[in-house]
Amino acid sequence: MKKPARNSRFRSILFVLLGIYAAQPFSPVWNTSPVHAEEQWQAEFAALNAKTADVTSLSADELQGLIGKCDRLKPVIEALEESPRKVYAKRLEMTRKLLVFVLESKQTKKITLSPVPSSTTGRVSMERGYI
Repeated sequence: MKKPARNSRFRSILFVLLGIYAAQPFSPVWNTSPVHAEEQWQAEFAALNAKTADVTSLSADELQGLIGKCDRLKPVIEALEESPRKVYAKRLEMTRKLLVFVLESKQTKKITLSPVPSSTTGRVSMERGYI
């Protein structure tokens, strides 16, 4: 009949350990792991490159924000191993240069589309007009 005492001792130890675990402040371990940090910068890098498809439709403030993201990603990419560092650094450099080019071109001249009647067909077509 000694088993119930041993079983109750096991239960009490289990409840004490669960109580200690439950009393700890909640801190998600997965947010601080290196794997999550790697996924986080890669997701930000992918989102940044996805914006380049419609870069001409972005405002100057949005372009400056994206250039700032490029600058924040640079040290993270420079900390990678040699092979991925070369690939991601080149892609980041090209993306940043594109964003700077579009921002500078938007600041120097504004390109608008204005309807211009075609002389041969009589239809209205959209052509670029510089203001």
